[in-house]
Amino acid sequence: MARHTKIATLTMGYHTNADSQCRYRPSWGIPFGATVENNLSLLEAKILEAGRDLAADLVCFSEVALSLGLEGEEMRKSAVRVPGPEVERLAAAAKRADCYAVVGLMERAEPVGYNSAVLLGPAGDVVGVYRKVHITPGEHLDRVCPHTHGDSWPVFETRHGKVGIQICYDYYFPESTRCLALGGAEIVFSTTMHDARGVEQMMALQKARAIDNGIYYVSSVTFCGGHEPHSPARSVIIDPVGVVRADSGFRDGWAVATVDLDDPFPQRWAGIPEPQNTRRMILKCRRPETYGAITAPKAPVPWAEIVLDGSQPGYPDI
Repeated sequence: MARHTKIATLTMGYHTNADSQCRYRPSWGIPFGATVENNLSLLEAKILEAGRDLAADLVCFSEVALSLGLEGEEMRKSAVRVPGPEVERLAAAAKRADCYAVVGLMERAEPVGYNSAVLLGPAGDVVGVYRKVHITPGEHLDRVCPHTHGDSWPVFETRHGKVGIQICYDYYFPESTRCLALGGAEIVFSTTMHDARGVEQMMALQKARAIDNGIYYVSSVTFCGGHEPHSPARSVIIDPVGVVRADSGFRDGWAVATVDLDDPFPQRWAGIPEPQNTRRMILKCRRPETYGAITAPKAPVPWAEIVLDGSQPGYPDI
């Protein structure tokens, strides 16, 4: 029996027409980038657009979407409580739109906050919170907005299937998506600020995560200008065999696709005459007893020894 689900993911709207300070203006008419209130208004409107105009069931927005366009002290002050009034407003929009929404934000906590994403539900509730596990050295060392890391890979039940969330740097670690798939995730949402390594590497990694785990992989990125292939921008919906079902293109805007979560994606595997269920083959043929090197404890390494300053060899020991 088919389980058709409509997914919408947004490339957040920094426009290529920048001012002298290289602050990118959005092409949308809604104010954006000056305050958290501006961003809240934008996100509320886009959640309603996705649910009402696009008829989306699941919607994804970028990393720290509430803080885009802010700098310094204003960025620090944009961290919000979960739950809290800002999240409640977005949850109310999800209820009016009758959809689920994944929204990236800076979560206020003591003693140090998190780079988080909330999953908001059509009942107007917070279905769950994911805290970024693989924070970058820059996030840890940031003097204004330091973050600490999360320590789990939660999978959330929705009326459209089970979903997991990653944030930016997480997708460089294949174990991240595998943990979500083993937890039952059928769709993995990846919220990203940007990726300076370019779209070719970004697309290769995201397709690999989808294929490796037999899941739908949905990314939402921030468009900061530039052009193919050096721009990091393209929000995409990738199916379990690596086919891009929808693509926002190199601009701000939506990628939208209807997918069937019950599609087994039958493929022929070496030595087996009948087509096989891709996800089942991948997950059932694992040999975790041989993967000790992956889960072996790692000695703590100071951040200063991880980040190269240009004087060290390009490929230090792990």
